[in-house]
Amino acid sequence: MVHQCFQQVRSQVDSLIQCYTDSVFTPGCAKGAPQMVPKRYMETFKLALFTEMNKVLAQSGIQEQVIPFVKAGKKFTSCGMNCVQRATSSCRKQHNCELLLPSDNVMVQKLRTCMQSSGFGTAGVQQVCNCLANAGANQFASVCNRLTII
Repeated sequence: MVHQCFQQVRSQVDSLIQCYTDSVFTPGCAKGAPQMVPKRYMETFKLALFTEMNKVLAQSGIQEQVIPFVKAGKKFTSCGMNCVQRATSSCRKQHNCELLLPSDNVMVQKLRTCMQSSGFGTAGVQQVCNCLANAGANQFASVCNRLTII
């Protein structure tokens, strides 16, 4: 049933990915003469992302109830991010180049903007949360309707 929750929002996730790619990665491609860019670390992006998540949970008043799940999900998310990074870094390693990306905090804010435009504002996130609660993650039942994305 959890799989069905994510299948229901598949098109929204695709829209989110496209929005984020268009707003963060596409502008990072070289225009003009090559230049030196600062080295990026996935860990600092993860830190910025989880800091933002904690802020949203605290503003919603559900941080204490949800943080154990965020910590559990952090392992899964980190694993997925590392897998994507390994799969997409061959060009970077082979040609010794990086994308010119905005700061980690700006990337997180762009993610928030793309979430909103893709239907993952308060109502969309509450819908996924309630679906997960109904699919067996009963711990979410008491917090889903209190979750607010500002």
